[in-house]
Parts: sequence; C-alpha cells; structure tokens
Amino acid sequence: HYNRGNLLKQLNRPEEALQSYQLAVKYRPEFVEALFNLANLLLARERFSDAVKLYDQVLRIQKNHKEVWCNRGIALRRLKRPTQAIESFKQSISIDTSYANAYTNMGVALLDISSVQEALQFCAQAVKFAPKEATYIHNYAVALARLKRFDEAITQYRRAIQIDTNLPEVYSNCGVAFFESNQYAEAVAC
Repeated sequence: HYNRGNLLKQLNRPEEALQSYQLAVKYRPEFVEALFNLANLLLARERFSDAVKLYDQVLRIQKNHKEVWCNRGIALRRLKRPTQAIESFKQSISIDTSYANAYTNMGVALLDISSVQEALQFCAQAVKFAPKEATYIHNYAVALARLKRFDEAITQYRRAIQIDTNLPEVYSNCGVAFFESNQYAEAVAC
C-alpha cells in the first residue's frame, strides 16, 4: 500500500494516495515513512490539525526527524499557532543546524509575530545554506523590507526573480519595495 501511495502521489492522484497510505498505516501503525507521507498529503490538502496529529505520532516513534519537526511547524503556523510552530522549527534546527527549510520557516513564523530582526537572522541563515532557493531569498527580502531596508530588499527580490521567474509574490513585493522607496516607475515595471 505504501509503494502504491507513492505512485499515486506521483500521478497527482492525492485522494487515492491518501487511501493507500491510510491502509499502509492500518497494517503497520509504526511505519514512519507512510505516516510521514500521509501527514504531508494532509498538509498539502490544508488539513492542518490532522497533519499535526500524524506528525506527533511519527515523533513518538522517531524523535529526531528534522523534516517532521519542520513540517509540523508549518502546519502549526497555518493553524495560527506561531509559538508552537517556532518550537517545532527550533527542534528541527537542533537536529540539523544547516537545514535551510527550517530556518526560512522559522523566519516566516517570527515575521508573523513581528519579531522582524530575529526573523531576518533566520532568513539570512536559510539563504546561506541554500543560496539558489528563490523562496528563501524572497523570505529574506521580505524581512529586509519589513525593516524598511528597501534597497537591500529590492536587490534580493531581483536575485530571487533571476532564479525563478514563476513566483508572482516576488514581483508584487518587489513593486511594493520600489514604491516604498519612492521609485514609482520601477514599481510599475515590476
């Protein structure tokens, strides 16, 4: 059932994949990979509470799983529980101090609670560990813009756009940064 779930997920048939993973877990309740993939599907389907429960189940079996801690944090953040999300990201980072995904998500969670200077530090770490990840660069630029460091933010937005032209929020935020720094013609061009 687990392998079938993986194939169905690859075929973009998430409901069927969900059912296959559920069967895999039914027959092997401590099958970490099946639980993790099931939780990830629930996260992608915005069933955040259900995903958190499964991530917790995985963590009872395997405590030091950086991806589980990170994804648990993402689900908690989406549930508007930033303090718990931050704790999950801290756990993920404590397991792997170079795990860029946990750093960027920690930065975003810190932005949610307006801890902007600290957010900037975590976003900068994410970019340090994954310098070609456009989403991480974008998050770093957002933190810079929140600190009103618009010229630096614009540089980072442009860098993110060079890496990935398919992120509309980067263009939008770049335009806002130009506008906030009174560069109106450039703002319109974004």
